[in-house]
Formats: sequence, structure tokens, C-alpha cells
Amino acid sequence: MTYAKGILLKLLNIALFTAISILSARVGRDLHKLQLFWMICAFAIIVVSIPMLLFNKQQLFALNCKSFLGFALRSLCNVLGMWAWLEAISHIGANTSSAISYMTPIFTTVLAVLLLKEKLATSCLLAIMTSFVGLCVVLQPSSLDMLSYGGMMGLFSCLMWAVHDIVCKKQTFKEQHFIQAWYVFLFSMIISTPSMLLLWQPISSYEVSIIALIGAIAAANVVVIFLAYKAAPITVLMPFSYCKFIFMAIAAYIFLDENIMANTIAGALIIASSSAYIFYNQSKMQQLERVTNRKNFAKTLASK
Repeated sequence: MTYAKGILLKLLNIALFTAISILSARVGRDLHKLQLFWMICAFAIIVVSIPMLLFNKQQLFALNCKSFLGFALRSLCNVLGMWAWLEAISHIGANTSSAISYMTPIFTTVLAVLLLKEKLATSCLLAIMTSFVGLCVVLQPSSLDMLSYGGMMGLFSCLMWAVHDIVCKKQTFKEQHFIQAWYVFLFSMIISTPSMLLLWQPISSYEVSIIALIGAIAAANVVVIFLAYKAAPITVLMPFSYCKFIFMAIAAYIFLDENIMANTIAGALIIASSSAYIFYNQSKMQQLERVTNRKNFAKTLASK
């Protein structure tokens, strides 16, 4: 079986995440990230409600208790991951926190093998490790920082997001993409409401318009990653998670006037080469599958 569709959807997910990150950087820096998170969820619910009410209205309240628990768990992991990530940044800084965050694909891969019984190809394992080495070349995290409270919070956020992705993958077998997005944003908003009320700050109409756009992109992003996990195993998609670094570096250079250093280029080349290898390997498998199918079809016709 080939997974080119899932890989392309994963790359689209990364592109959408990059757009969310760049737009979030344009929102007032004094605005607390949990308030921003809550508002993004609110606007995302509005956006997702349109296609859901048009095409899936009858299924909206037809979920069983197990489905609701799955959505609640995903949302809780999402909120806890965001909280732990903010804690990590406040204690060890963005550089080391960013490096630690790329442990998420590793955690997710391990959980996919243990809990979902997915097979881990040697090529995918090598791609993940090679990409992580490429990131360390760029970010050069401190091992002392990683063992501190902030480092532990960073690792905890990775674990929470990994569990989120595992639950999302399990839901692809039975849930509809618009409905799962609607419930995840709803539960995330409910769980983060107490923090939002405590941290609420005045916000301009310009910032509201930017956040509304972020919410629309976030809604599309949750649907896209759900479809990606539906189309391919997590173990195949995780190596491409490291392409997020390349997308972010290019976007920051274009839109935020950030310089690209030599070590950034070196790390990006390592990541790109490992991802390109996986994509080439999957494309080659797809071609072989097509040839095999044609031969089998020809044999079937000849036997008749």
C-alpha cells in the first residue's frame, strides 16, 4: 500500500501550521497565548459549523459516550500541551524549547508502535533520527536546560501532543472529519475557559480580525491532519513533521525579516534530504503497485 496522499496532506498541514504561527506573531505580544488559543478555538468552531450543519447535521448529536470521551481526551491533551509549552518557554527560552518540541514525532512514533501496533520501517526510523540530528545542528540545545523544570515541561508538552495524535488516529476509523474538528475545538474552548477568564486582556479590532483568520486556518488544519492520519500510518508521516522547521525558516525570512544562518541551511538540507528519501521511496512503491495491478489485470483477462 502507498501513502502519497497522506504525505501530501501532512505537508499541507505543516504549511497551514506555518501560516498560523506567522499570523500569531503579528497579534499583540502582550496578549496571553492561552487567551489567543481560546479565541482561535471560538472562531474555528464558527467556521467548522458551516459545512457541518450543511452536510452532517444529523450526526452531530448521534455520538456515543466513547466518542465524547475521545474528543475530551484530545482537547485536554491539547490544552495541557499548550500550557506546558508556555511554561517551558518562560523557563528555558524559545531556542531550547523549540528543540525539545521536535521530540514529539519520536514520542508519537513510539506510541503508534506500542498502542496502534503500526509497523516501523527502518527507513522511517532513520529519517526521524536524521531529521532530529539536523535540528540539533541548528538549535544546539543545552543538555542542562533539558533536565531542568522548563525542560521537563517541554517534554511533557511533547507527550501530550503525541497522545493527542494517537487518539486522533484511532478516531479516523469511525469519526467524520468535520464533526471531530467541531468537538475538539468545543472541548478545548471549554477546558481553557477558566484560564482565559483570569488572563483576559483588552484587544483591538485589528487583532480580532487576525485571530478570526487564524481560526479559519486552524479549522482547516485540524481537518487536514485528520485526513492525513486516515490516509497513512503515523510511522510513515512522522518524519515529515521535521519539515515544519524548513517551512518556518522560509516564512520567517519572507514575512518577519529574520535572517537565515549557515547552520540553519545545513540543518534544513539534512531534514529535506531525509524527507525526500521517504517520499521517493513511497513514490517508487506506488509505481511498483501500479505495475503489479496491471499485470494481475492482464492475467485475469487472459484467463477468461
